[in-house]
Amino acid sequence: MKRKNLYLALATLVISAPSWANELDLEFIAEINEPTCNMEITNASGGTLTGDVAGGYTLTIPDIELDKIQNKESGSEATFFLKPKDCQSTTAVSTTISTQESVVAGSNLIVPLDVSDGKTKNIGMGFKRTSTSGDTFVKPNDNTSKITWTAPEFGSSTVQGTGVPMTVALRATTSTLGDLRVGTFSAKATFNFNYE
Repeated sequence: MKRKNLYLALATLVISAPSWANELDLEFIAEINEPTCNMEITNASGGTLTGDVAGGYTLTIPDIELDKIQNKESGSEATFFLKPKDCQSTTAVSTTISTQESVVAGSNLIVPLDVSDGKTKNIGMGFKRTSTSGDTFVKPNDNTSKITWTAPEFGSSTVQGTGVPMTVALRATTSTLGDLRVGTFSAKATFNFNYE
């Protein structure tokens, strides 16, 4: 998992003293809060979640029949929560997704680059809020396609956030069942968090 940091730019203020001023004493006190959260993935359903924040997470979905993927059945999906911990002075959080894998335009599905023997072919994965209907997936590698968290989801320094319920779905990238290939599906997606 990758965290985007919020950078604060400090500007230097130059004050031109009038010719009659002999000296100027200026005292400047700044208090800077680092508005970030630690993020984890929890409460996986429909698959087995392993890993941690430091090393990354792996969600393993059990064997799925091709017709379930082709028919977009619930058996081809898993759910999980993006869960905040220890948020400090955060007033807004948004999440984008990036990948080094191939992305199918229009469907926003992430397709593994490795389609060698033993690997799936013409199958991709998409991520969305669980409450989002249909196959409206977050567009990877696009900073304008994001999940904006609600205040209860990210919480505060005194109240633990509920997190964002997410769904990952395996979908066919072709409508021809014969063009799908069974095998091992493995693709990596990175969740990027922007804090304000």
